[in-house]
Amino acid sequence: MRYFSIFLLVLSLYLMVRSVVHEGAQSAGHVPREVPIWTLPEMDEIPQTRNWPPDHTPLTLEENDAFQRCWEPLYPRVAEKVTPGFVWELSRFGKDSMEYYARPPAVYRAEYVTWEPVARETEQKRVLMSAVLERLPAPYPIRRELRAFCLFSTESQSIEWVLLTIQLSH
Repeated sequence: MRYFSIFLLVLSLYLMVRSVVHEGAQSAGHVPREVPIWTLPEMDEIPQTRNWPPDHTPLTLEENDAFQRCWEPLYPRVAEKVTPGFVWELSRFGKDSMEYYARPPAVYRAEYVTWEPVARETEQKRVLMSAVLERLPAPYPIRRELRAFCLFSTESQSIEWVLLTIQLSH
């Protein structure tokens, strides 16, 4: 019985320390492991942000630093998912152009990905961020891009989700 009491004490201390560390990491702008990575078929609209007004206002320095701190630990999960086969499956309209696409996307390191805000929802202080991960084969004059979108909360300084899709470039 004595060992069981010690075990329960150690377990409760561990859970308490773990929750404090987890809350501290979230408040410091670190991304929790639960951030979902979704895919969207080529050229579909992002349903969650469909009615948001376009807004390309840059993040503040503090917000940008928090976003980068959240993105860096997420990057390996995204890079692992983005393979030539994944990109080919995501493609709906450029199958002919994608026939010989076999190179891995040019996403080498988290800091090489350039993010820009594309829409804002001011009520809940969220920003839709977008980045080009790879330019894809397409017949001239069409330009297709593999894009990542992140929904970033400026209030909690955390990424809520990541979405991967193919879109025409502007």
